[in-house]
Amino acid sequence: FHAEVLAHVLGHPLQEVVSTLSGSLGRQARLVMLHGLVRVGGRELARYRFRHGMFQRYLYERLDEATRAQLHGAVGAAIEALYAEEAWRLATDLARHYEEAGQAAKSARYLLEAGRHAAELGAHREAIASYEHALALLPGGPPDAACAELELSLYAALDFSLQCAEGWGSPKRLQTVARAYELGRQTGWSTPITLYWLKRVLDL
Repeated sequence: FHAEVLAHVLGHPLQEVVSTLSGSLGRQARLVMLHGLVRVGGRELARYRFRHGMFQRYLYERLDEATRAQLHGAVGAAIEALYAEEAWRLATDLARHYEEAGQAAKSARYLLEAGRHAAELGAHREAIASYEHALALLPGGPPDAACAELELSLYAALDFSLQCAEGWGSPKRLQTVARAYELGRQTGWSTPITLYWLKRVLDL
């Protein structure tokens, strides 16, 4: 975790947070330790970690569900603020924080970003897992325009990775196209991404 994120969430001065992490929690209690610095947007952020996973689990499990959700949302917002246009670098972490915060659509958007990054590296199985996880988070029922656009973007990305991983005629890929076509019909083909899917369906 980043000291800067912790300071942002707690509303405390960064110097005070770093002093506590390195002093009473680090050298004295030996609960956490500095894990290095990472450069983001021309500045260096201090990264810390728990010396043992059981410390983290013990403290986390003492939080009730409402507090966990609130803190996950606050941490997600702090990371976005610190990383700005480089937030994609922590897309997987942000997806987890927003899922735990109950912000499903935002989590799905970051899972889409994480999947695209994995696909660019040729890790299509990993990308497929991200897309399917994102789709499972989206609510059922008739989608609004923003949700439909997100869902269709996920299906488009999923289609590409399925073609690479399983081939053009993969049963799962054909199911993906069929679901996208149905979604397009429900929304009246009113979003830009549906034009892509209309061409896909006609090419089958």
